[in-house]
Amino acid sequence: MWRAMLLLFRLSTSSAWNEVLDWLLPAGKSLAVAYLVSYIFISNFIIFNSYVAVLLAGYEQVSSSPRGIAK
Repeated sequence: MWRAMLLLFRLSTSSAWNEVLDWLLPAGKSLAVAYLVSYIFISNFIIFNSYVAVLLAGYEQVSSSPRGIAK
C-alpha cells in the first residue's frame, strides 16, 4: 500500500515518471500507460490550479488592505 502511494506521489511530482513508463511498456499494458499519462496530467493540473489559487488569494488579501504593501 505504501509503495503504491509513494509511486503515485512520485508521478504527481513528475519525478522519474519515465522509469515507470519503462516498466510498463515491455509488459504490453496499454491501459496502464493510458492511466499513467492521464494521472500525470490530472495531478499536475490540480497542483498548478492550487498554486494559482494561493497566489490569487494572496494578491486579493494584499490589494484589499488599505495600506497595501508599502507603509
